[in-house]
Amino acid sequence: MTDSKKAENTAVSFYEAIDTRNWRFFESLLADKVNVIMKSPEREKSVVMTNVEVSRMWQDQFAMVYDKTDHVIKNLESVPEDDGVIVKTDIDSTHYLGDEHWTGIGTYIFTVKDIDGIYKITGLNYTLQIVEGDVALRDRMVAKRKY
Repeated sequence: MTDSKKAENTAVSFYEAIDTRNWRFFESLLADKVNVIMKSPEREKSVVMTNVEVSRMWQDQFAMVYDKTDHVIKNLESVPEDDGVIVKTDIDSTHYLGDEHWTGIGTYIFTVKDIDGIYKITGLNYTLQIVEGDVALRDRMVAKRKY
C-alpha cells in the first residue's frame, strides 16, 4: 500500500471514529501533538493540542451534544510531501438532535506522517464553508461550547 493510500485511510478513519463515538480509536489516529486550525463564521482558532485535548474538543463540540453525527466524504485527494502526505477532503457533516439536524459543508486538510510505522495526523485544518438545515440548532450548540 502506498504512503498516500495509508494517509487517506487515516483521514477516512478520523470520520468513522467520530460517527461511531470510538474515542480511543480517534486518539490513536492523532500524533501526540497536533497543529489544529479551525475556521468558521464565528471564529478562527489555531493552536497546538495533545491528542487527548483534540479528542475532548471533538467530543464536547461535535459529537456528544448530538444524538448522532454522519460524515459523508464528497472528495478525497492526497499529495505526498517530503515528510508526509497532505490529504484533503470535502465533507458534509450532519449533526442530529432528536428530529432536528444541521449539516456543515467544508474542507479538511490533514497532514499525515509515518510515526514509527503508523500513519498519524499531525496537522488538522478545517474550514466550515456552508451551514444548511436547522441553523438555530447549530447556534444553540455553539453557545454551549467549552473550547
